[in-house]
Amino acid sequence: INDYSIAQKIKTQRTDSGLSYAITKEGKGLPPSVGDTISVQYEGFLLDGTSFDKNLEKTGYTFVFGKGDVMKGWDEGFAFFSPTSEGWLLIPSRLGYGASPLTHTKGELPGNSTLVFKIKVLAIKPHK
Repeated sequence: INDYSIAQKIKTQRTDSGLSYAITKEGKGLPPSVGDTISVQYEGFLLDGTSFDKNLEKTGYTFVFGKGDVMKGWDEGFAFFSPTSEGWLLIPSRLGYGASPLTHTKGELPGNSTLVFKIKVLAIKPHK
């Protein structure tokens, strides 16, 4: 992850879990709390640059934060992003899809893949 960040000139911060993130555009408002609904646009890459998934639709992809509805790396990483912020999540395999290969919409993801996501937070809707 560190080598990728350097090569791509992405200045990241690293958490104790090994997740790295970079905020390239500050947002407005507060980051999510557990139970909030987040809408995001994203594109996912492998370290070799292969794109494996994306959602760039106007409404984005929506999930409930902190409830285990998405991979651990997203539940941890989006805690640093507020509405309208943009940036990167670099997720080690143990916080992503793990050791098993995964068949995805664009083909097979190898086991133990580090995942790179370019993200834009469209909205955060507080839970009630």
